[in-house]
Amino acid sequence: ETIALPVAADATTWLYPAQREVEAALTTIESCTPLLNLTSETARRAATQVIAAECGRARRIVKAMEALGNGAPLRRACLRPADLFDKVQNTFRDEQRLLGSEPAIHITADSHLSFYGDDDMLLTAMAGTLTALSAAAGNRPRDLVLSAVNAGHGSIALELTDRSLALPEMFIR
Repeated sequence: ETIALPVAADATTWLYPAQREVEAALTTIESCTPLLNLTSETARRAATQVIAAECGRARRIVKAMEALGNGAPLRRACLRPADLFDKVQNTFRDEQRLLGSEPAIHITADSHLSFYGDDDMLLTAMAGTLTALSAAAGNRPRDLVLSAVNAGHGSIALELTDRSLALPEMFIR
């Protein structure tokens, strides 16, 4: 019996928004490059930080586009939630600092927990979620909880809670 695998979603469904995000990152990088030639050390340092953050964001988006466009050839590596959360924390903290804010980030994960997954894809998904929530948070200080718990039957639940947001029910629908 031949089983037909589901075809990836139409490229226009996910590719164009992702391309716009990469284009936005490149536009920001381009607009920062003249600042690198200024005599002000502060301006050069700020431009360098923005460029580094935008390069990281574009790289995560491109990795996600490659995985989705190639039928998701996910890399399966043994991961520890605490290691993944450290990467999420560093990525989000860097982005929030560019906005002039220092987020409170709490990590709870048993050190013995591990699972198999693709750390790049998980980092992209979690960082993307936090970035999307930034639009709803506005300029409120962020208070995040990243936790991992044994969900039983060989499963681990990764949870991301933003305690600084209260979204109206109509927004969630």
